Amino acid sequence: MVAYDGDTAVGCGGLRRIADDGDEVRFEVKHVFVLPEGRGHGVATAVMDVLEQAAAAFGATSIVLDTNDALVAAGAMYRSRGYDRVPAFNDNPNATAWYRKPVR
Repeated sequence: MVAYDGDTAVGCGGLRRIADDGDEVRFEVKHVFVLPEGRGHGVATAVMDVLEQAAAAFGATSIVLDTNDALVAAGAMYRSRGYDRVPAFNDNPNATAWYRKPVR
């Protein structure tokens, strides 16, 4: 999904189905990014809202993502949205933190 401010793209994010984990149907949030001029205006929240709603509509029972602890604001946003830190579920060499949120 792409977030716009008028005609200008200011943020984006993706969603993909990954292998189930036991009984969990998992979708992974990928590449959430907001341009500096879009930060602090709720763009990341709007992107995450759309991605989480789409995952639920596609049948997810959990949503997972990875990030790097150096991205302090990202980690804080994910935790504030109900994501809990979990053991690594992939081998992303850039990630230092992995999160999961159940879909209810």
